[in-house]
Amino acid sequence: MSQAKDPTRVVDGFASLEGGMDSARVPSLISPIHAHLLVNHTVRGGHLHTRPTLEQMDGIGLKGDWTNNGRFNGAFVYWDPAGIAPTKIVIAVGRTINTVDPVNHVESVLATGRADAYTWFCQAENYLIMQNGLDEPLIYDGNDVFTATEFDPQFPIPVGTIMSFGQGRLFVASKDRRNITAGDLIYGGSTQRAVILTMTVASDTLITTDGDHGLGIGETVTITGSTSVPDINGTYLVTDVPSPQSLRIGVALTSAGSGGYTLKALPGAASDLLRFSETTYLAEGGSFRLPFFMGQITGMVFPPVEDTATGQGDLLVAGDFGMASFQVSADRLTWKLIPFQRVVFREFGATSPTSFVTVNGDFFFRSNFGIRNYRNSRLAFYAHGYQPLSGELNDILDKEDPKLLDKVSAIQFDNRYLMTCLPAKDNPPSWPYYQGVVSLDFNAVSVNFGKTNSAYDGLWTGPKFLQLLSGRFNGEQRAFAITQGPYLTYSVALRLGIWEIKKDQGPDVSWKYDDRPEFGPTTRTAHPIQSVFESRGFNFSAPLNLKELLRGEIWFADVLDTVTVAMFFRSDQNPIWTPWVGLTMTADTCVYSGPHICPPLPVVHSKFGGYFPAINLPTPTQVADLQISRPVNFGHEFEVRIETTGSARLVKLILYALDKVESTSGHYPSNILTESISNCNSGFLDYKI
Repeated sequence: MSQAKDPTRVVDGFASLEGGMDSARVPSLISPIHAHLLVNHTVRGGHLHTRPTLEQMDGIGLKGDWTNNGRFNGAFVYWDPAGIAPTKIVIAVGRTINTVDPVNHVESVLATGRADAYTWFCQAENYLIMQNGLDEPLIYDGNDVFTATEFDPQFPIPVGTIMSFGQGRLFVASKDRRNITAGDLIYGGSTQRAVILTMTVASDTLITTDGDHGLGIGETVTITGSTSVPDINGTYLVTDVPSPQSLRIGVALTSAGSGGYTLKALPGAASDLLRFSETTYLAEGGSFRLPFFMGQITGMVFPPVEDTATGQGDLLVAGDFGMASFQVSADRLTWKLIPFQRVVFREFGATSPTSFVTVNGDFFFRSNFGIRNYRNSRLAFYAHGYQPLSGELNDILDKEDPKLLDKVSAIQFDNRYLMTCLPAKDNPPSWPYYQGVVSLDFNAVSVNFGKTNSAYDGLWTGPKFLQLLSGRFNGEQRAFAITQGPYLTYSVALRLGIWEIKKDQGPDVSWKYDDRPEFGPTTRTAHPIQSVFESRGFNFSAPLNLKELLRGEIWFADVLDTVTVAMFFRSDQNPIWTPWVGLTMTADTCVYSGPHICPPLPVVHSKFGGYFPAINLPTPTQVADLQISRPVNFGHEFEVRIETTGSARLVKLILYALDKVESTSGHYPSNILTESISNCNSGFLDYKI
C-alpha cells in the first residue's frame, strides 16, 4: 500500500555504514555510508556492531616475583617451524625474560640478570634473537637459551638493536642505530678454527693447536697465516691425529715458523645464520648505513615479492625521516659493484619497528605522518604509497604526542590491521602506554562481488595497552595485548596484564587479583562495552533549506543481555549536543528514559540476541538556542550521537523533518560566544578498564 507524500516532510538516515569512520572531512561532507566518529564499534558486514570482546587471561602474566623486577621492555611471539615446541609469548620485564604458554597456562623464567632496557626481538628459522643494545645477544631455540658467544666465541652476533632476517641472512643495527651489519648466509657452511701453537721440523710435520681442531685422518685441513719455510699455507690431507689438539700432514719443513690457524670446513646448517664471520672487507663485509638525512634506524623489514624464488624483496630500512632499500639479494661479493642502495621515501619514515605488518603484497607501518603502506611496484605519485592512509582518523591521531610513538605496535588479526594509538605516560614508569587501538578492516576488500575500499572501524578503548601480539597457538590464530595493570586488591601494586582479543561480541572480562602468595584471582568482572557513534550531517538532500527535526526511528538487533542507549542531536555543527532520548533494552523489554515515557515494546529474539525494530524517537523537547533565537531542533543539517553500553547491532536510523520557510530579514546572534563552551560532547576515551 503506497503512502501519500507530504511535500513539506523530508526523510534522511542510513541503512549501512560499510565505509566506516571518516573524520578527514567535516560532517556535512561525509558520504552516506560513513560515520564521523566511531569508538568501540566495527562496521564489518555493513551494520554498526559493538567491537569484539577483550578477555583477560586468568592468572597468566600477573602473578610471580618476576613482575616486580622492573618495567615492561617488550614482547614477541615465538613459534617453532617444526611444530615441536609450543608457541609462546616471550616477555622482557625489568632484568628478566619470561615465557608464557597461553594454551597450557604455563609461565616460566627464561633468563635473568639482563639490563633493564628495551629489548628488540627477531626470529630467524627456529632461533629467537634478543638484543637490548647493552648485553650480549641472547638466543632461544625453543628449548635452550644461550648467549651469542656461547654458540660461537669467534664470530658471535654483535651487540645491537633492531634486527631483521631475510634473504638467508640476519641483519643487525648498531647500538647507536646508525649502521647495519650482515651475518653469514644460512646453510652457507662455516669453519672450525684453531690457533697453531707449534710445528715440528720433520718430514711428517706435527702441528699442535690451542684447542680442538675437529679433524680426523683423511680429512682436509686448511692452514693459513703460517710463517713456516717452505710456505705451507694451503690445503692438505691429515695423515695422523695423535690427539684432538694435534695432527700430522705429509709436508717436510726446514723452518717451523710461528702462528697461523687450522681450518676445518663444516657443512652448511641453519645455525650458520648465527655467525658473523663475513665482516672483513676482504669478504665484502663491514657495515652499511642509511643516508645521513634519514636519521637513526627505526625499523627493518623484508617486503613480500610474489614473483621471486625467495618470495622476499630487498631489505627496507626505515629511519626517522626516510626509507631506503638495500639489494642484499645479490651475491655479497658484488654489493660494491651494483646500485646497492636506493631511496624509497623522503621526509617521512617509520616511528616504530613493531608497527610493520605485512598484508598480502603490501606492508603497513606507522609513520610520523599517520599510517602508510608500501608496495614493491612502480607507483604513481597520486597512489596510496605517497600519502597517508589514515586521514579518516584525523580526529584521533592528531591528538597524539609524536615523541611517544617509538613503541607503537601493530598486528594483523581477523583480517584487520590493529595499531596502538594515543600514547600517554604514568609517573614513574618510563614506558608509554597507549589509550586505544585503531582498527582498519580489510574484510571489505576480500568479497567476491568486486574489490571495495577497506574501512576504519575507528577507535577501540579499554585497558592501557603496551603492545599487541598475534600468532598461531595450537593451530589457531590468536591475538593478545600486553597491558599496564590491573591494580591489586591488597597492595595496589602495578602489574602486567595479558588480554586476548576475541572475534565474537560480548562484554569485556577482567580479573582482579590479590598479590599475597596464599591468594589467587579473586574477582571475575564483566564490563559492558561503552561505545560512541557520531553520524554525518543529515541535510535531507537540501543543505541550504531550514528544517525542523520532528522525530525518528531506530532499529537494533543482536542485543546481548542489557543494553542502554543515550541519544543526542545537534544542528549545523553546534559544539553542544542536546539530549534526545534514552533507551534500555533487555531480553524482554525496551523502555524509554528521559522526557518521553512510552509503554514497553515487545521483543523478537534471534539466535544472535534480541531484535528491536522501528523504535520511535519522539519529537525533541522544544529548547531555545539563544545564539540564533530559534529552537534547537531547527537547522539546515542535523547530526546524531549515540552512546551505547552493552553489545548490540545498529541496523538503521531514519530521521523525519519538515521543511521550514526561513525569514528573509536574516538574523544576527544576540550574544556572540567569547568564552569556552561547556556541556560539549564527552570525550571518546571515557571507557576504560
